[in-house]
Amino acid sequence: MLVVGISGATCSGKTTICNILRRIFVNSRVFNQDDYYWKEDDSRHVRDENSVINWEILSGFDMKTMHDDILDEIHKSKEISKKTLELNGAKEWRVDDIFTGADSLETKLDPANFKHVNFLLVEGILVLNDPKISDLCDYRFFLELDYDTCWSRRQHRTYDPQDQEGYFTKYAWPYYVSNKQEFESLGKPVTFLNGAKSIQQNLCNILNVISKRS
Repeated sequence: MLVVGISGATCSGKTTICNILRRIFVNSRVFNQDDYYWKEDDSRHVRDENSVINWEILSGFDMKTMHDDILDEIHKSKEISKKTLELNGAKEWRVDDIFTGADSLETKLDPANFKHVNFLLVEGILVLNDPKISDLCDYRFFLELDYDTCWSRRQHRTYDPQDQEGYFTKYAWPYYVSNKQEFESLGKPVTFLNGAKSIQQNLCNILNVISKRS
C-alpha cells in the first residue's frame, strides 16, 4: 500500500484529485480531513468575538481519531509491503493518455488494469501539519495557490456552514500562509505543485513523481 498525503490551499484541487485517483485505482481509500472536524457546537472550536469559528487550525479537527483510523487501515491492508506503482510499460503519465479531453475530468483508463495498486489517500488543508499523520505518508504533495486565484475559486464554492462575510481575508488566506510556513518548518520531504494549473496536469505530476521514486 502506498500512503499519499495531499495538502495545501483551499480550492487548490486536493479533493478532486483524490476522487479521480480513487476512480482509477479502485482498491484504494480516501481519508478526507474535513470528515474529522469537530461538530459546529463543540466547545473545542476557537471562536472570535462574533462567535465565528476558525476552521483553518489543527485544533478544529479530531486529529487523534483521524490518525488512528489511517493507522488501522494500514494494518488491515493485505498489501502493506507493496510500495511500487507499476506503469504497465508506460514511460510516464500524460494528460492525453488519462483524460477524455483537456477540460474533462472523465478518464479513459480501465480500472481493471490497476487492481494491483493500493493507494491510501490522505487529504486536507492541514493533514501534513500533523507530524504523526505526515510520518505515515510515503509521499507528500502540497498544492500552492496565489491569492487572486484562491479568492476567485472560493467565491464559487458552497460551504456548510456558509462562509461569514470577511472570512477569507481574516482566516482562510492568512492561515493558509502561516500553516504552509509551519509545515515547511517540519522539514518533511515534499513535492510542491502549482494549484493554479489544471487538475489533470497536477494529477499526472503526482503519478509521475510516485512512479519515478518507486
